Amino acid sequence: MPVQHSVKLIPWDDREFVQAYERVATDLASAGIRLDQPNASIEIQRRLRADGYPNAICYCERSA
Repeated sequence: MPVQHSVKLIPWDDREFVQAYERVATDLASAGIRLDQPNASIEIQRRLRADGYPNAICYCERSA
């Protein structure tokens, strides 16, 4: 069964923040890291903070 995930960005209407997230997600995919992997959210958070968003918080909720 394929893994499904969704991403919720807050603030979703901040175009620059959304673009920063998209860059990070693309970089992770290029490195072979899937967004549903255990440490992906920590890496996304780290990269967003390094990219000028010091208050970025990322977490992953999993369900069966």
